[in-house]
Amino acid sequence: MKGKIARSTQEIPSGVSILLLGVAHFKGQWVTKFDSRKTSLQDFHLDEERTVRVPMMSDPKAILRYGLDSDLNCKIAQLPLTGSMSIIFFLPLKVTQNLTMIEESLTSEFIHDIDRELKTIQAVLTIPKLKLSYEGEVTKSLQEMKLQSLFDSPDFSKITGKPIKLTQVEHRSGFEWNEDGAGTAPSPGLQPAHLTFPLDYHLNQPFIFVLRDTDTGALLFIGKILDPRGI
Repeated sequence: MKGKIARSTQEIPSGVSILLLGVAHFKGQWVTKFDSRKTSLQDFHLDEERTVRVPMMSDPKAILRYGLDSDLNCKIAQLPLTGSMSIIFFLPLKVTQNLTMIEESLTSEFIHDIDRELKTIQAVLTIPKLKLSYEGEVTKSLQEMKLQSLFDSPDFSKITGKPIKLTQVEHRSGFEWNEDGAGTAPSPGLQPAHLTFPLDYHLNQPFIFVLRDTDTGALLFIGKILDPRGI
């Protein structure tokens, strides 16, 4: 992880007893890599009026698992990563659609049900290259997650004999994907269904993605991309 998460230049506040710092970094590698020669600047629609140009990876014959959710009004696609993981994309049918309903539906049980319904197809696929980073204080979020006892009456007797409390929690994370992949051919187990019409799946507007462990079904990361430029 060296060099992936920047060192903090901030000084620890004087009133802090214990500062808990969490750091995570993930760089996904596709099972089937993208041809970097097909990556080009393309339009990404922030909304109905604003458009930006971003590097978009392309695969005109991508093998993916696909489904349409009429309740959430979105198209779903799943791409496999190395290491028994996959990314599931949720792309609204309209650029103006609010993503909140999709976000609130993303439980492990819901994703499990979705996974069973997806069908393997061949599609024209475009995905923006992505590099996410986050740094911020998450103290309030942890307190809202019913972890208030960590701040009020924690047991730190194995650390120190002094009566101290957890005062502040910070989290830093990084997440990125690019053309890198393990091979140039799709997984042998993926046999696409024959469609009577060509299918396009272009992530050229705000979307949500989920990083999922395919062995356990655990949701490892949920991201919402409103603008893929240098997030």
